[in-house]
Amino acid sequence: MLRTIKRRYLDITTTTITASNQYPAVNSAATFTVTLREGTTGLSKPVRIWHILPNGELHENGTHNTGADGAYKFTHKYASAGQRVYYAEFAGDSTYEASSGTFTVYVGTPTTTEKANQVDK
Repeated sequence: MLRTIKRRYLDITTTTITASNQYPAVNSAATFTVTLREGTTGLSKPVRIWHILPNGELHENGTHNTGADGAYKFTHKYASAGQRVYYAEFAGDSTYEASSGTFTVYVGTPTTTEKANQVDK
């Protein structure tokens, strides 16, 4: 007897996280955008966001639903210098595969162009 097995493949997703400024000054802010997509279509699903502080401490930003366009925005203001690595993760569900993204912010760190200008002076 032959049996037919139907397999259900999950749709592939992409999670990205970006910031309005990768090199913010101390006491300034950056606005982050987390985007969850299946192909070119935005998905309205929960994403977990967290970041690592310069001292290595993990800070949970919580789980937030993306909008109909697949985006969720938030802003952070920085009181001290140092690198922070942000993570965004979609855990997946019965239709969509899990995906994640990272973005690094360098607070109080001159950009390459600023460093070059300092050398020229």
